[in-house]
Amino acid sequence: MRQALIQSKGIGNWTIAVYLMFVLQRADIFPIGDLAAINALRSLKKLDAGTTREDILALTEQWKPFRSVACMLLWHYYLPNKGKRSRLWSELYLYPGFEKYKRISTSTQEIFLIIFFFTSILK
Repeated sequence: MRQALIQSKGIGNWTIAVYLMFVLQRADIFPIGDLAAINALRSLKKLDAGTTREDILALTEQWKPFRSVACMLLWHYYLPNKGKRSRLWSELYLYPGFEKYKRISTSTQEIFLIIFFFTSILK
């Protein structure tokens, strides 16, 4: 599938990875060209700027078969660190009783986000 899509003008590896994640709902895709995911991973794991693509791919191997989920969590980690609120975190306020967590720190918000995410997909 990748070979067929890459032939189209304007479609690259990042576009294909995101297509596989969201349209075909593949659970084990890590878009190595996604700067937000890479920068979030570097921040979380305290990786230096010289970390190679191969090192990052090796690190993501431990998340198989759920690298797409890990990528989404990295995106939601990245947004608040750039001064933006992640949409998923904002939507959690719609759930009854969740408004009491509005004033907690970003790191605590991320923990709640991860717990909420995994408990909601395991139901």
